Amino acid sequence: MSKSDATIERAQIEKAAHWRALHRAGALSAAERAEFMGWLRESPAHVAAYLEIAQVEPDLQAAARDWAGAHRPLEADHEANSVVPINAYVQRRSGSPRRQRRWLTLSAVAATVAIAAGALWMLNDGQRFGLPKRYSTAHAEQGSWPLPDGSILHLNSDSSVVVRFSSKERLVTIQNGQAMFKVAKNHARRFRVEAGDTQVIAVGTEFDVYRHDGATRVAVLEGTVAVVRGNDVADVPALAVPGATRVTAGEKVEAKPDQVALKPSPVDARSVRAWTQRAIVLDATPLFEVVQDFNRYSSVPIEVYGDEIKKLRVSGVFGAYDVESLLEFVRKLDGVRVEVTNTRIRILPAHEFEAHVPIAAQQVGEAPAPEGTHAMR
Repeated sequence: MSKSDATIERAQIEKAAHWRALHRAGALSAAERAEFMGWLRESPAHVAAYLEIAQVEPDLQAAARDWAGAHRPLEADHEANSVVPINAYVQRRSGSPRRQRRWLTLSAVAATVAIAAGALWMLNDGQRFGLPKRYSTAHAEQGSWPLPDGSILHLNSDSSVVVRFSSKERLVTIQNGQAMFKVAKNHARRFRVEAGDTQVIAVGTEFDVYRHDGATRVAVLEGTVAVVRGNDVADVPALAVPGATRVTAGEKVEAKPDQVALKPSPVDARSVRAWTQRAIVLDATPLFEVVQDFNRYSSVPIEVYGDEIKKLRVSGVFGAYDVESLLEFVRKLDGVRVEVTNTRIRILPAHEFEAHVPIAAQQVGEAPAPEGTHAMR
Protein backbone atom coordinates (compact mmCIF):
# COMPACT_ATOMS: atom_id res chain seq x y z
CA MET A 1 0.00 0.00 0.00
CA SER A 2 1.44 3.39 -0.98
CA LYS A 3 1.74 6.26 1.46
CA SER A 4 -1.06 8.16 -0.29
CA ASP A 5 -3.33 5.10 -0.16
CA ALA A 6 -2.65 4.71 3.55
CA THR A 7 -3.48 8.37 4.14
CA ILE A 8 -6.78 8.03 2.26
CA GLU A 9 -7.68 4.86 4.15
CA ARG A 10 -6.97 6.44 7.52
CA ALA A 11 -9.08 9.47 6.60
CA GLN A 12 -11.96 7.14 5.69
CA ILE A 13 -11.67 5.30 8.99
CA GLU A 14 -11.53 8.53 10.99
CA LYS A 15 -14.65 9.78 9.20
CA ALA A 16 -16.40 6.47 9.86
CA ALA A 17 -15.48 6.71 13.55
CA HIS A 18 -16.88 10.25 13.61
CA TRP A 19 -20.23 9.09 12.18
CA ARG A 20 -20.35 6.12 14.53
CA ALA A 21 -19.85 8.41 17.53
CA LEU A 22 -22.66 10.70 16.34
CA HIS A 23 -25.01 7.74 15.96
CA ARG A 24 -24.23 6.53 19.46
CA ALA A 25 -24.84 10.01 20.88
CA GLY A 26 -28.47 10.05 19.73
CA ALA A 27 -30.75 10.64 16.77
CA LEU A 28 -29.16 12.65 13.95
CA SER A 29 -30.79 15.81 12.66
CA ALA A 30 -32.25 15.81 9.14
CA ALA A 31 -29.19 17.66 7.84
CA GLU A 32 -26.82 15.21 9.54
CA ARG A 33 -28.70 12.21 8.15
CA ALA A 34 -28.52 13.65 4.65
CA GLU A 35 -24.79 14.30 5.03
CA PHE A 36 -24.19 10.79 6.36
CA MET A 37 -26.11 9.12 3.50
CA GLY A 38 -24.26 11.29 0.99
CA TRP A 39 -20.92 10.22 2.45
CA LEU A 40 -21.89 6.54 2.22
CA ARG A 41 -22.94 6.92 -1.43
CA GLU A 42 -19.62 8.51 -2.39
CA SER A 43 -17.73 5.21 -2.27
CA PRO A 44 -18.15 1.53 -1.31
CA ALA A 45 -14.98 2.06 0.75
CA HIS A 46 -16.92 4.43 3.01
CA VAL A 47 -19.57 1.76 3.62
CA ALA A 48 -16.88 -0.81 4.37
CA ALA A 49 -15.08 1.53 6.76
CA TYR A 50 -18.27 2.28 8.69
CA LEU A 51 -19.21 -1.40 8.94
CA GLU A 52 -15.74 -2.29 10.21
CA ILE A 53 -15.89 0.44 12.86
CA ALA A 54 -19.26 -0.90 13.98
CA GLN A 55 -17.84 -4.44 14.08
CA VAL A 56 -14.72 -3.64 16.09
CA GLU A 57 -16.46 -1.24 18.49
CA PRO A 58 -17.92 -3.79 20.96
CA ASP A 59 -14.51 -5.38 21.52
CA LEU A 60 -12.86 -1.98 21.98
CA GLN A 61 -15.52 -0.70 24.36
CA ALA A 62 -14.62 -3.47 26.80
CA ALA A 63 -10.94 -2.71 26.37
CA ALA A 64 -11.50 1.02 26.91
CA ARG A 65 -13.38 0.41 30.15
CA ASP A 66 -10.36 -1.45 31.53
CA TRP A 67 -7.77 0.76 29.87
CA ALA A 68 -7.00 2.89 32.92
CA GLY A 69 -6.08 -0.14 35.01
CA ALA A 70 -4.53 -2.32 32.34
CA HIS A 71 -1.72 -0.06 31.02
CA ARG A 72 -0.77 -2.67 28.43
CA PRO A 73 -1.97 -3.53 24.90
CA LEU A 74 -4.23 -6.47 25.63
CA GLU A 75 -7.51 -7.43 24.04
CA ALA A 76 -10.06 -9.92 25.34
CA ASP A 77 -10.34 -12.99 23.13
CA HIS A 78 -13.99 -13.88 23.65
CA GLU A 79 -13.77 -16.94 21.39
CA ALA A 80 -11.01 -18.61 23.41
CA ASN A 81 -11.96 -17.00 26.74
CA SER A 82 -8.36 -15.90 27.25
CA VAL A 83 -6.20 -12.79 26.97
CA VAL A 84 -3.71 -12.27 24.17
CA PRO A 85 -1.56 -9.35 22.94
CA ILE A 86 -3.57 -7.09 20.67
CA ASN A 87 -1.29 -7.58 17.65
CA ALA A 88 -1.79 -11.35 17.91
CA TYR A 89 -5.52 -10.80 18.27
CA VAL A 90 -5.56 -8.63 15.16
CA GLN A 91 -3.53 -11.17 13.20
CA ARG A 92 -5.93 -13.96 14.16
CA ARG A 93 -9.00 -11.92 13.20
CA SER A 94 -7.66 -10.23 10.07
CA GLY A 95 -5.40 -12.68 8.21
CA SER A 96 -3.47 -10.84 5.48
CA PRO A 97 -0.80 -8.21 6.28
CA ARG A 98 -2.89 -5.49 4.61
CA ARG A 99 -5.94 -6.56 6.60
CA GLN A 100 -3.79 -6.54 9.76
CA ARG A 101 -2.70 -2.95 9.11
CA ARG A 102 -6.31 -1.96 8.56
CA TRP A 103 -7.37 -3.62 11.82
CA LEU A 104 -4.57 -1.88 13.69
CA THR A 105 -5.67 1.46 12.23
CA LEU A 106 -9.29 0.74 13.11
CA SER A 107 -8.26 -0.27 16.62
CA ALA A 108 -6.22 2.88 17.14
CA VAL A 109 -8.95 5.21 15.88
CA ALA A 110 -11.82 3.50 17.70
CA ALA A 111 -9.82 3.20 20.92
CA THR A 112 -8.99 6.91 20.68
CA VAL A 113 -12.69 7.70 20.29
CA ALA A 114 -13.58 5.48 23.26
CA ILE A 115 -10.88 6.91 25.50
CA ALA A 116 -11.77 10.47 24.50
CA ALA A 117 -15.39 9.75 25.37
CA GLY A 118 -14.26 8.43 28.73
CA ALA A 119 -12.20 11.53 29.35
CA LEU A 120 -15.15 13.77 28.48
CA TRP A 121 -17.27 11.75 30.87
CA MET A 122 -14.78 12.14 33.70
CA LEU A 123 -14.70 15.89 33.05
CA ASN A 124 -18.51 15.88 33.43
CA ASP A 125 -18.94 17.14 29.87
CA GLY A 126 -19.96 13.79 28.41
CA GLN A 127 -23.65 14.62 28.72
CA ARG A 128 -23.23 17.39 26.17
CA PHE A 129 -22.36 14.71 23.63
CA GLY A 130 -25.24 12.35 24.42
CA LEU A 131 -23.55 10.13 27.00
CA PRO A 132 -26.03 9.01 29.69
CA LYS A 133 -25.34 9.79 33.33
CA ARG A 134 -27.03 8.34 36.41
CA TYR A 135 -27.82 10.37 39.51
CA SER A 136 -29.04 8.68 42.70
CA THR A 137 -29.56 9.15 46.42
CA ALA A 138 -29.53 6.61 49.24
CA HIS A 139 -32.12 6.25 51.99
CA ALA A 140 -32.55 9.50 53.99
CA GLU A 141 -30.26 11.31 51.52
CA GLN A 142 -31.07 14.19 49.16
CA GLY A 143 -29.03 15.77 46.38
CA SER A 144 -28.95 18.64 43.88
CA TRP A 145 -26.96 18.92 40.65
CA PRO A 146 -26.66 21.46 37.82
CA LEU A 147 -27.13 19.87 34.38
CA PRO A 148 -25.03 20.84 31.34
CA ASP A 149 -27.87 22.89 29.80
CA GLY A 150 -28.25 25.06 32.91
CA SER A 151 -31.22 23.15 34.35
CA ILE A 152 -31.21 22.11 38.02
CA LEU A 153 -31.98 18.57 39.22
CA HIS A 154 -33.08 17.85 42.81
CA LEU A 155 -33.47 14.27 44.06
CA ASN A 156 -35.34 13.17 47.16
CA SER A 157 -34.48 10.15 49.32
CA ASP A 158 -34.19 6.69 47.67
CA SER A 159 -34.31 8.12 44.14
CA SER A 160 -32.53 7.37 40.89
CA VAL A 161 -32.61 8.99 37.44
CA VAL A 162 -30.66 8.72 34.18
CA VAL A 163 -30.03 11.91 32.18
CA ARG A 164 -29.30 11.86 28.46
CA PHE A 165 -29.07 14.81 26.07
CA SER A 166 -29.30 14.55 22.28
CA SER A 167 -29.44 17.08 19.46
CA LYS A 168 -33.24 17.19 19.70
CA GLU A 169 -34.16 16.79 23.35
CA ARG A 170 -33.07 16.53 26.95
CA LEU A 171 -34.33 13.27 28.44
CA VAL A 172 -34.50 12.26 32.11
CA THR A 173 -35.64 8.75 32.97
CA ILE A 174 -36.87 8.34 36.54
CA GLN A 175 -36.09 4.82 37.65
CA ASN A 176 -37.58 5.33 41.09
CA GLY A 177 -38.31 8.02 43.64
CA GLN A 178 -38.89 11.76 43.36
CA ALA A 179 -37.21 14.49 41.35
CA MET A 180 -37.77 18.22 40.97
CA PHE A 181 -36.61 20.15 37.92
CA LYS A 182 -35.86 23.81 37.31
CA VAL A 183 -35.68 23.70 33.51
CA ALA A 184 -33.55 26.11 31.50
CA LYS A 185 -35.37 27.43 28.44
CA ASN A 186 -34.24 25.88 25.16
CA HIS A 187 -36.85 25.90 22.40
CA ALA A 188 -34.59 23.89 20.10
CA ARG A 189 -34.48 20.91 22.49
CA ARG A 190 -37.50 19.94 24.52
CA PHE A 191 -37.09 18.69 28.09
CA ARG A 192 -38.79 15.31 28.63
CA VAL A 193 -39.14 13.24 31.80
CA GLU A 194 -40.00 9.56 31.50
CA ALA A 195 -41.48 7.79 34.54
CA GLY A 196 -42.67 4.34 33.56
CA ASP A 197 -45.38 4.85 30.94
CA THR A 198 -45.88 8.50 31.90
CA GLN A 199 -44.17 11.21 29.89
CA VAL A 200 -43.79 14.82 31.06
CA ILE A 201 -42.70 17.38 28.47
CA ALA A 202 -41.68 20.97 29.17
CA VAL A 203 -39.58 23.77 27.68
CA GLY A 204 -38.76 26.11 30.56
CA THR A 205 -40.57 25.54 33.84
CA GLU A 206 -40.31 24.11 37.36
CA PHE A 207 -42.07 20.90 38.25
CA ASP A 208 -41.92 17.83 40.49
CA VAL A 209 -42.32 14.16 39.49
CA TYR A 210 -42.84 11.44 42.09
CA ARG A 211 -42.86 7.81 40.95
CA HIS A 212 -44.05 5.36 43.61
CA ASP A 213 -46.25 2.29 44.01
CA GLY A 214 -46.73 2.01 40.26
CA ALA A 215 -48.20 5.53 40.00
CA THR A 216 -46.70 8.89 39.03
CA ARG A 217 -47.60 12.29 40.44
CA VAL A 218 -46.71 15.42 38.48
CA ALA A 219 -46.96 18.80 40.22
CA VAL A 220 -46.18 22.08 38.42
CA LEU A 221 -44.74 25.05 40.29
CA GLU A 222 -43.99 27.39 37.38
CA GLY A 223 -44.94 27.35 33.70
CA THR A 224 -46.79 24.56 31.92
CA VAL A 225 -46.03 20.92 31.09
CA ALA A 226 -47.67 18.30 28.86
CA VAL A 227 -48.36 14.93 30.51
CA VAL A 228 -48.88 11.90 28.24
CA ARG A 229 -49.58 8.25 28.97
CA GLY A 230 -47.64 5.71 26.91
CA ASN A 231 -44.13 5.56 25.51
CA ASP A 232 -44.92 6.67 21.96
CA VAL A 233 -44.28 10.40 22.18
CA ALA A 234 -44.45 12.16 18.84
CA ASP A 235 -41.47 14.26 17.82
CA VAL A 236 -43.40 17.54 17.93
CA PRO A 237 -43.13 20.75 19.96
CA ALA A 238 -43.51 20.15 23.69
CA LEU A 239 -47.02 21.49 24.27
CA ALA A 240 -48.48 20.23 21.00
CA VAL A 241 -48.19 16.49 21.70
CA PRO A 242 -51.43 14.73 20.64
CA GLY A 243 -53.53 13.52 23.57
CA ALA A 244 -51.46 15.42 26.13
CA THR A 245 -52.92 16.84 29.33
CA ARG A 246 -51.76 20.40 30.00
CA VAL A 247 -50.84 21.00 33.62
CA THR A 248 -50.12 24.57 34.68
CA ALA A 249 -48.59 26.22 37.76
CA GLY A 250 -50.50 25.33 40.92
CA GLU A 251 -51.87 22.08 39.48
CA LYS A 252 -51.03 18.38 39.73
CA VAL A 253 -52.10 15.13 38.10
CA GLU A 254 -51.97 11.58 39.40
CA ALA A 255 -51.21 8.99 36.70
CA LYS A 256 -52.17 5.55 38.02
CA PRO A 257 -51.89 2.10 36.37
CA ASP A 258 -54.49 1.49 33.64
CA GLN A 259 -55.64 5.11 33.89
CA VAL A 260 -56.08 6.84 30.54
CA ALA A 261 -57.79 10.17 31.27
CA LEU A 262 -55.81 12.58 33.43
CA LYS A 263 -57.56 15.39 35.30
CA PRO A 264 -55.52 18.21 36.87
CA SER A 265 -56.37 19.31 40.41
CA PRO A 266 -55.08 22.16 42.62
CA VAL A 267 -51.88 21.68 44.60
CA ASP A 268 -50.17 23.73 47.31
CA ALA A 269 -46.79 24.83 45.98
CA ARG A 270 -45.45 25.10 49.52
CA SER A 271 -46.12 21.43 50.21
CA VAL A 272 -44.55 20.40 46.87
CA ARG A 273 -41.34 22.35 47.53
CA ALA A 274 -41.17 21.33 51.19
CA TRP A 275 -38.96 18.25 50.70
CA THR A 276 -36.21 20.34 49.08
CA GLN A 277 -36.09 22.27 52.38
CA ARG A 278 -36.01 19.08 54.50
CA ALA A 279 -39.61 19.64 55.57
CA ILE A 280 -42.98 17.86 55.35
CA VAL A 281 -46.08 20.07 55.01
CA LEU A 282 -49.38 18.39 55.90
CA ASP A 283 -52.88 19.65 55.20
CA ALA A 284 -55.53 17.25 56.53
CA THR A 285 -53.35 14.38 55.28
CA PRO A 286 -54.36 10.82 56.28
CA LEU A 287 -51.99 9.41 58.88
CA PHE A 288 -51.17 6.46 56.63
CA GLU A 289 -49.78 8.85 53.97
CA VAL A 290 -47.98 10.88 56.64
CA VAL A 291 -46.16 7.76 57.78
CA GLN A 292 -45.17 6.95 54.20
CA ASP A 293 -43.53 10.37 53.91
CA PHE A 294 -41.63 9.97 57.18
CA ASN A 295 -40.47 6.49 56.26
CA ARG A 296 -38.47 8.01 53.40
CA TYR A 297 -36.14 9.57 55.97
CA SER A 298 -36.54 7.54 59.17
CA SER A 299 -33.84 5.03 60.11
CA VAL A 300 -36.52 2.97 61.90
CA PRO A 301 -39.62 2.01 59.87
CA ILE A 302 -43.00 3.26 61.11
CA GLU A 303 -46.08 1.03 60.82
CA VAL A 304 -49.76 2.01 61.24
CA TYR A 305 -52.48 -0.47 62.20
CA GLY A 306 -56.26 -0.13 62.17
CA ASP A 307 -58.38 1.39 59.41
CA GLU A 308 -59.69 4.20 61.59
CA ILE A 309 -56.18 5.12 62.75
CA LYS A 310 -54.90 5.19 59.17
CA LYS A 311 -57.64 7.65 58.17
CA LEU A 312 -56.90 10.20 60.92
CA ARG A 313 -56.15 13.60 59.37
CA VAL A 314 -52.99 15.47 60.29
CA SER A 315 -52.09 19.11 59.53
CA GLY A 316 -48.91 21.00 60.30
CA VAL A 317 -45.24 21.41 59.38
CA PHE A 318 -42.51 18.94 60.41
CA GLY A 319 -38.82 18.57 59.83
CA ALA A 320 -38.43 15.61 57.49
CA TYR A 321 -36.14 13.85 59.98
CA ASP A 322 -38.11 14.87 63.10
CA VAL A 323 -39.96 11.62 63.79
CA GLU A 324 -40.18 12.37 67.52
CA SER A 325 -42.45 15.36 66.90
CA LEU A 326 -44.84 13.18 64.92
CA LEU A 327 -44.87 10.56 67.66
CA GLU A 328 -45.52 13.22 70.31
CA PHE A 329 -48.56 14.40 68.38
CA VAL A 330 -49.86 10.85 67.86
CA ARG A 331 -49.50 10.01 71.54
CA LYS A 332 -51.96 12.80 72.36
CA LEU A 333 -54.72 11.34 70.18
CA ASP A 334 -57.56 9.54 71.94
CA GLY A 335 -57.56 5.77 71.50
CA VAL A 336 -54.08 5.67 69.92
CA ARG A 337 -50.87 4.27 71.39
CA VAL A 338 -47.29 4.05 70.16
CA GLU A 339 -44.86 1.17 70.50
CA VAL A 340 -41.18 2.04 70.01
CA THR A 341 -38.37 -0.52 69.74
CA ASN A 342 -34.90 -0.44 68.22
CA THR A 343 -36.14 -2.01 65.00
CA ARG A 344 -39.59 -0.50 64.41
CA ILE A 345 -42.25 1.96 65.51
CA ARG A 346 -45.88 0.87 65.64
CA ILE A 347 -48.94 3.14 65.81
CA LEU A 348 -52.09 1.19 66.63
CA PRO A 349 -55.45 1.33 68.47
CA ALA A 350 -55.05 1.51 72.25
CA HIS A 351 -57.21 -1.56 72.95
CA GLU A 352 -55.17 -3.70 70.54
CA PHE A 353 -51.97 -2.37 72.02
CA GLU A 354 -53.00 -3.19 75.59
CA ALA A 355 -54.27 -6.66 74.65
CA HIS A 356 -51.20 -7.87 72.76
CA VAL A 357 -48.17 -5.78 73.74
CA PRO A 358 -46.07 -6.45 76.90
CA ILE A 359 -46.31 -3.98 79.78
CA ALA A 360 -42.76 -2.76 79.18
CA ALA A 361 -43.73 -1.69 75.67
CA GLN A 362 -46.85 0.05 77.02
CA GLN A 363 -44.67 2.06 79.35
CA VAL A 364 -42.55 3.13 76.39
CA GLY A 365 -45.67 4.22 74.53
CA GLU A 366 -46.86 6.27 77.51
CA ALA A 367 -43.54 7.98 78.08
CA PRO A 368 -43.58 11.82 78.28
CA ALA A 369 -43.39 13.53 74.90
CA PRO A 370 -40.05 15.16 74.01
CA GLU A 371 -39.58 18.91 73.85
CA GLY A 372 -39.59 20.87 70.59
CA THR A 373 -43.03 19.81 69.34
CA HIS A 374 -44.33 21.41 66.12
CA ALA A 375 -47.76 22.99 66.35
CA MET A 376 -50.48 20.73 65.06
CA ARG A 377 -54.20 21.10 64.67
